[in-house]
Amino acid sequence: MNINSLRAMQQGGAGFDVIAAADGEQSNTKNWSAIKAIGDDADLKAESTVAESLSTTGAYSGSALTLGQGDVVYGSFSKITVSSGTVLAYRI
Repeated sequence: MNINSLRAMQQGGAGFDVIAAADGEQSNTKNWSAIKAIGDDADLKAESTVAESLSTTGAYSGSALTLGQGDVVYGSFSKITVSSGTVLAYRI
């Protein structure tokens, strides 16, 4: 990742997606670099492109984890499923 990519990521320059429970599984060819719970706590799981996925088992097939309102998780995610609440997913 170069310095321009880092700057864009810090500022949300690549855009973001609002994902709610009603949206079902979301995938994006550009991937996401961060996920933030907005409005309330959010239950979600996310598939990582570089490490263990965000779930109760570390695999995308595991159960959802709770992200507290305002909490942010950083990584490289290619798939997100929100089972309750709403998240803001920052694109890479």
